[in-house]
Amino acid sequence: MLEINWIRSNYATSISPEDKSSVDPIGNLPLWKQSNFEVRGLYACVDGTRWRACEATFRFGRDKVLTCANVHLPEDKPDVIEGDKSIRQLARRRELSSILGHLQRTETRLKRAEPRTVINHLIVGDFNCSSSEIEDGPFNTYFKDVWSDTPGSSETATAGYTFDPINNQRAVESSSGQRRIDRMYLNTDAELKPVQVNVICGHSENSAMPPSDHYALCVEFLLGESNPMALYNPLRNNAWAANTPSSKGSMVAIVLDCKEMEQIKQAYDLNSSLLFPHIRLLHGFIEFHGESLDLAIEALRDSIRNVLQEQPSSFTVTFSEESLDVFEHQSSSTLVARPNIKYYGNEWLMQLYDSLGNRFNLCNDQEMHSPEGFIPHASLGKFGSTTFARKAAAEQMGTFSGLDVAVRSIDLLERAPNGKFRTISTMPLSSMPSNRPKGLGHFISDAGHKASYFFNEKAQIVISIINQASRSASRCFDDLHISSEVVPYGSVALDSALPKMSDLDVVVMLRTDYELVSVSQFL
Repeated sequence: MLEINWIRSNYATSISPEDKSSVDPIGNLPLWKQSNFEVRGLYACVDGTRWRACEATFRFGRDKVLTCANVHLPEDKPDVIEGDKSIRQLARRRELSSILGHLQRTETRLKRAEPRTVINHLIVGDFNCSSSEIEDGPFNTYFKDVWSDTPGSSETATAGYTFDPINNQRAVESSSGQRRIDRMYLNTDAELKPVQVNVICGHSENSAMPPSDHYALCVEFLLGESNPMALYNPLRNNAWAANTPSSKGSMVAIVLDCKEMEQIKQAYDLNSSLLFPHIRLLHGFIEFHGESLDLAIEALRDSIRNVLQEQPSSFTVTFSEESLDVFEHQSSSTLVARPNIKYYGNEWLMQLYDSLGNRFNLCNDQEMHSPEGFIPHASLGKFGSTTFARKAAAEQMGTFSGLDVAVRSIDLLERAPNGKFRTISTMPLSSMPSNRPKGLGHFISDAGHKASYFFNEKAQIVISIINQASRSASRCFDDLHISSEVVPYGSVALDSALPKMSDLDVVVMLRTDYELVSVSQFL
């Protein structure tokens, strides 16, 4: 193809033997007319070990950018069993969400460099599925089908069928029938407006055989009037999170630093995938690799910011004797502690869950476990029967009388190869004060108090994590009856630490009834 004269004379491609900055086509080869577009970047969309798509970023006009992602989603094999079809659908959804994440990162970079740039996004290619499979609420919020959005498209003779075994001799071996699987999607607030769309069959005068088993899709766009809202394009805020499917390999949870609940979990739930008591907010969460982890963390932080705007700086979950409950399953039962979310000061927990759900639309597994929807709870024990679970609840009821547990952070956890969850990111439930003191008098009266408070809140999160790790390690030496305590020193202990100036000094105090304790073994 690169040797054809009319291509070499007028077009550029995403790969060129003479250009070291080009990207491997991975089955997708964008071409563009050199006289119309100034290429700003070429990217291979890589997610883990998979090469997802090829994306090109162009500048046209004074302050306008077009990003075009050329995709080829996994196809359904004709001989697969029904169960595998859902696997293929999930693979297409994951691949599409990876592409959205790549476009979102591209837009973020462009907006940081040139805030007033208007960005138009196109996703084009072979989707290998019907439009109804991916055009659900989250996707339609950000993208529209160009064929359906073009005036008069429904009146065309081809009906948009780009895969047509009836009329295309190269596609006759397929039994799937006529399908509109080659499509274009344009972001909903784009300045580009489709005015004409056609399917190009490609039959030549000398042959009834077209060059491909797929027909081509040709769209003519008109550059519309400037849209002020395009400067605040929502794609970079939420498109990836809203369209990413859930995965049991990760979760978002509140890990509770509570000795009383840890002791109960230690007695009844030794095989738990997470040793510490926790309240699961989103499980499953999302599958992430490489750069998509950054998108996940940023989306979680945005959800937390929404709650911080409504809630004071302190967060607590309250438990009482009525909090203990038993969830009954088909062949087992689970002892749980349900926080009293209706108590004053506990409303933030449901606000946080709603904020997360609004951002991660497809991660709603927690709501499907019960007709009541999401029930916040901490699992404390697994039992073979309801009788044993209720007996344990009665024995532990006194522990939960007026139990308040401070919450300082939200954890993002990933399942390790051994099946256990491990924390990969901890996000504080606090934010740096944005209102700077005005005038010398205000500055002197504040004396760094707000900045110091923020630093100490983050220090308490670290201390809590060390505390939990120490208590967990102590349980490995049950015969020695070791107890541990984390003691801070220096500016943190005096509540006078300041960002970029102070560090965190702590000592782990170990106590035992026995003399022979190997500290090195404990560490």
